[in-house]
Amino acid sequence: MTILADNPTKAQELDHWRAFLASLPPCSYLALYFQESVPILEQAMRNDWSCEPISQIRRSQTEALMALDEILARKRKEADALEKLQRETATLRLAIGKLRDEFAEMSKATQTLARCAADSHARAVRANLDNSR
Repeated sequence: MTILADNPTKAQELDHWRAFLASLPPCSYLALYFQESVPILEQAMRNDWSCEPISQIRRSQTEALMALDEILARKRKEADALEKLQRETATLRLAIGKLRDEFAEMSKATQTLARCAADSHARAVRANLDNSR
């Protein structure tokens, strides 16, 4: 690999970097680690930005992944809570249905008792009238 001259152009620096990356075995740790650096360097040089060190980029990516993991964990808890609420809602709906059926039976029984009471009352009134004559 050649050494760059003092004050190389951006294009020369990128070519030098690409040549270095091309010289690495494709599955080597360095090749895998630095393969994503070319577009980052090209964008930084094109816009005359100072380039963040790769370690800083990796740290930012790691922090973003950790934040994403926290969000996913929170969403999983929320999904679990929602599932629990849905199960409880289904259980409550079944209970409401049973109570509605029991209420209907009680209503029928109450109507029957009311008819029986009315009949008994009518018989008592008739018997009272018959006895008073």
